[in-house]
Amino acid sequence: MGMNKKQTLRRTINKTISFLSQIHKTDSMSLKKYKTIGVTGHRSLNHPKDLIKLKIKEKFLEISPETVISGFALGFDTCVSEVCVEMGIDLVAAVPHIKQATRCSKQDQDHYVWLLEQAKEVVVVCDGEYQPWMNFKRNEWIVDHSEMLVSYIKPNETKGGSIHCAGLGTKKGMEVFNLWSLI
Repeated sequence: MGMNKKQTLRRTINKTISFLSQIHKTDSMSLKKYKTIGVTGHRSLNHPKDLIKLKIKEKFLEISPETVISGFALGFDTCVSEVCVEMGIDLVAAVPHIKQATRCSKQDQDHYVWLLEQAKEVVVVCDGEYQPWMNFKRNEWIVDHSEMLVSYIKPNETKGGSIHCAGLGTKKGMEVFNLWSLI
């Protein structure tokens, strides 16, 4: 008999954890600081995905990044990661913890693993079991290793991880470009 849904999900989760367990933390000095941009944005997209990806491509053609750092969350981060693969831009996956994708659907987990395999570099920012603060630590890592941030944040938004990340960039004196303004 075939596996039930729970067994299938468990197998997919174990495959994701196994893949990420093989990745060693990277020395943060190995990243080039020149032309490296970080990205942050909402998990839920308020515009058609194809339109968001088009605007990402247009912005990347304008600023010509050599490397893009993505937090690899669902939504905007995934769109950016896909665009990097399509455009041949070096992609760095800054994942907050080893089990980031375990709460996603099997389809999203499979796509997550595929995108990780496309990345030039994968950095697991925090060790240990998931804690909510790890996402904020990942945001700090992205800002610390980027020269500029491209975001997708609703106007007048006041809370959430993307606001946190953009705020860190602003405090650091970075240019933070909100792609929302182009849509």
